[in-house]
Amino acid sequence: WSCDSEQPTLRSWQVDSLPPSQSALMSITALPTNEILAVGGSPNSGLIATRTNESWQLSPLGDQMLHWIHAGTSTVWAVGRKGRVYSRGVQTDEWIESSIETDADLWGVFALSDDDVWTVGGRTARSDLNSAEIHRFDGSSWQRFELPPLDRPCPALFKVWARAADDVYFVGANGTVLHFGQEGLSQLPTSFGEDIVSLWGDQNHVYAVGGRTRGMIVKLTNATTEVTFLPQVSGLNGIWLYDSHGFAVGHRGFVVDFPLDAPSSHEIAQPTNVLLHGITGTPDGTLFAVGGTIDLPLPWQPVAVMSNTF
Repeated sequence: WSCDSEQPTLRSWQVDSLPPSQSALMSITALPTNEILAVGGSPNSGLIATRTNESWQLSPLGDQMLHWIHAGTSTVWAVGRKGRVYSRGVQTDEWIESSIETDADLWGVFALSDDDVWTVGGRTARSDLNSAEIHRFDGSSWQRFELPPLDRPCPALFKVWARAADDVYFVGANGTVLHFGQEGLSQLPTSFGEDIVSLWGDQNHVYAVGGRTRGMIVKLTNATTEVTFLPQVSGLNGIWLYDSHGFAVGHRGFVVDFPLDAPSSHEIAQPTNVLLHGITGTPDGTLFAVGGTIDLPLPWQPVAVMSNTF
């Protein structure tokens, strides 16, 4: 991340053309094959969006909306409403539904390997309930994790990110943050009660984003949390890290670019006025973000934006 001048070159963003669809896109991931995959749909219909050769194709998948997607080393995982879990090989396009014993909505998934996959979710209809769920796949079956006693109601966990089998982070409703380490699963303290919607990390950092009325960026360690509020942005939904910067997307199409070592020194762009929900990047630093009009009545409309590289 450098250029000839003293100031970094800011990214430019453009809206990427999508086929017509009465749906929204919720999450996006990049494959080693340079294929870009996004998931979404409408309440009773799942959708897979595939970008190859600079164009998108949309395909139905299942009878429930899909919320999140993550590409592991050789397998891609997608999860959604009413416990739906699908997987396919990185080199194939045939999706297989997994059997998981829950009817909760699944909001996040992360694969360390083909035999170590985490998914999280819950029931958000009642905000006063502790109905969050964690499930772990060992290569043959899914096992549900028991949560520790929490200091607040947590109806759902929204995302999971893992650095290693014994270094896993979970974020969710009402400012809930959990960490799974060598001593098991424990809650981390937070000084706020806003929902934390997503998180991402690298070998040295883990950051989460969220907020429903004000955006926030949360720096996580295995023992602490540190929050930066962004009053200019009403909420953030997705995050991805590249080099020394984090990129977060959220309400009204805002994109926040922040240095990992100084989140308060952020830049804000708005390539669209449509809500953005997920963001990812390619190895060369090209960013793609997706969303849709999920904050408006049906029928929804999807959106995708992309950035330049440096």
